[in-house]
Amino acid sequence: MMEFQLIKKIKSLNLTEKVFELDERPQSDEHENQVPHFRKVLEDRDIEIFKVSGHQFITSEGVYIIVRNDEIEYGFKQGEQ
Repeated sequence: MMEFQLIKKIKSLNLTEKVFELDERPQSDEHENQVPHFRKVLEDRDIEIFKVSGHQFITSEGVYIIVRNDEIEYGFKQGEQ
């Protein structure tokens, strides 16, 4: 079973900065099947949802994206610093 998380889109290390632009993401039924669960998570946190586009939420706090755990990258990629 794949595990999913909801991550907040950021552009910098300033975590208070809100990002409202969606990413170009491929359509994915397995991700979009998670929308009802994560919609409830956001609503339970009193975050207003303005729009759902695929598996991305535009909210009062910025954009949140549903990702599989294996899609999350930590640290630097080779050649970046």
